[in-house]
Amino acid sequence: MPMKKRLIMWIALLLAAMIPFTALADTASDVSANPALSFSTTTLAGKKIDSSIMQKYDLILVNFWGEWCYWCLYEMPDLQKITQNYKNVLILGVWYGNSASDALATAKEKGVSYPLLHPDANLSKIMSSVSSWPTTYFYDKNGNEVRSRIVGAMDYNSWSSTISAVLASLPKTDPEPKATAPTISTQPKSATIKAGKTAKFKVKANGDGLTYQWYYRTSSKGSWLKVSKKGTSATCSVKVTAQMNGWQFRCLVKNSAGEIYTKTVKLKVKK
Repeated sequence: MPMKKRLIMWIALLLAAMIPFTALADTASDVSANPALSFSTTTLAGKKIDSSIMQKYDLILVNFWGEWCYWCLYEMPDLQKITQNYKNVLILGVWYGNSASDALATAKEKGVSYPLLHPDANLSKIMSSVSSWPTTYFYDKNGNEVRSRIVGAMDYNSWSSTISAVLASLPKTDPEPKATAPTISTQPKSATIKAGKTAKFKVKANGDGLTYQWYYRTSSKGSWLKVSKKGTSATCSVKVTAQMNGWQFRCLVKNSAGEIYTKTVKLKVKK
């Protein structure tokens, strides 16, 4: 190549690297035809991570980057700012390069705290369609792509505007109904039982997602102890011995909305 043409080419490349740009969406991407996102891999720091993490967020950005890519590093501080200001948005940085340790060190210098991932087979398949770096894909919590990908870097204001628009376009989900606090409809009753027999104490309660924990104490001033560590039944069954005369029992009924104790009942052992 003639020296003059070579010089012109290098000057053009240098200018391109110095001028910031705003990325455009790759409108050729048909988001409806793409399969749901699923992955199981490790972060550059060596921690396991999989697609179940997405369930905690409304919007997930999968940003393909490399430590050798000027524009990838250019937008990292702005993406970090997004994670701080949009608590319902998760950014996953999928790395492509030669040295994971160098990439991790570079990201730390940029102040990045969002997960940086090694690509597994599924992420690598998506990466194979990346033609320019960085490229960012948009998914909902179920892994469905919700917007055409963005090719190139953007500053914070551009990211904020785009993300706000995507969040506003997502279908609204009805909040899960709140649990009803438990109430006792039938209290347990005191029992008189012969030694060697089985005493049963029962409680009936109303509420959502109830759990039951039975307690006993050997005297009216004693400490309450669990009958069983796996006490999840509304019925408490105990094998009676002579030493159990006068023992007291009660049940703690609870769910996510509250808790309530039954009345205290007494066991009398027949001679």
